[in-house]
Amino acid sequence: MNAIMLMFQSKIESKNYKKFSWERLKEYRDFPLINSLHAFTDMFATQFLLFWIITFYFGKLELGLFAIMHRYVRAPITLITGSSSQLFFAEAAQHKNNNTSIHQLLKKTLFTSAVFGLLFLLVTLFFGPTIFSWYLGEKWTLAGHYAQIMSPALTLLFLTSPLSTTPLIFGKQKQAFLFSLLGYAITLSLLLFTAICNWKFEDALWSYSLSFVGYYLFILLWYIHLIRKHNARHH
Repeated sequence: MNAIMLMFQSKIESKNYKKFSWERLKEYRDFPLINSLHAFTDMFATQFLLFWIITFYFGKLELGLFAIMHRYVRAPITLITGSSSQLFFAEAAQHKNNNTSIHQLLKKTLFTSAVFGLLFLLVTLFFGPTIFSWYLGEKWTLAGHYAQIMSPALTLLFLTSPLSTTPLIFGKQKQAFLFSLLGYAITLSLLLFTAICNWKFEDALWSYSLSFVGYYLFILLWYIHLIRKHNARHH
């Protein structure tokens, strides 16, 4: 919602307010609808479908371990990337409205995200089980191992999240929503397939993690493509 309000503000301030009309208001009609559907889909896929598959095919114990891992690992990622995303959105929207290049901002954002992502990857890979065991107790050590498995995908999340407002800036919310649906369809279908084939949860989780690596790489390249397309016109 904050991103939507910032988008309204940047668009309106860049034009003559007196010329604002109902026709121009139609430019924003997709914002609440598409973004609400996008948010609902994210919650439905990650909090319902994913948890249901794990519970039904692998058991409540695996769900509990995965859920606690997901909660504690995603929290610092959300905290760090949320601030970066808001900053990127404000500056990138201003560059777009001023018809100036976003190249330097993109480089700075990616570099900062990569530093945090690499630090997260190293800590999780080498100390994941130890940290969970120390902080939550030995019975949660396996959750730290699951964090190791998910670390490649979550590292790429560090890179994509700060740029996640790029579709809003360039009016590509519909495409972003469709890509999100496609990503969840592929990753959850793969997890379901491995479950039906009676894979161990650890192996199934590896397939789920690596499928998200591919999805996040695609999304990251798409964000960069949108920004470079704008930069090419205003170089």
